[in-house]
Amino acid sequence: MIFAQSNGSADPITAIVFFIFALALYGLPSIIAISRGHPQFAPILVINLFFGWTLIGWVGSLAWAVCQFKSQSQHLSVDLRFQQPPPVYRPPGAPPVTGTESWLDDLR
Repeated sequence: MIFAQSNGSADPITAIVFFIFALALYGLPSIIAISRGHPQFAPILVINLFFGWTLIGWVGSLAWAVCQFKSQSQHLSVDLRFQQPPPVYRPPGAPPVTGTESWLDDLR
């Protein structure tokens, strides 16, 4: 046995090192997800914690952690602060809008 000493008892240092290694291997999907800044880190962590003991849960969370994802900077963002308001529909024959009127006046 790896942990056994000559008298048959387990070496505590070796057992602790093995336990830490096994814990790190079990949490590897979560470690990879947090180190990559994965936006779905929380679900990966939950699946890894609760279903990692099954081989399917561990492999699934590992695959999810290493898969490609779009970072927040790659999403399309639109700044609407400087755009013109949409045109207002006016029925045929309606008077044109002058500079003092606004489309809000039509709602009153």
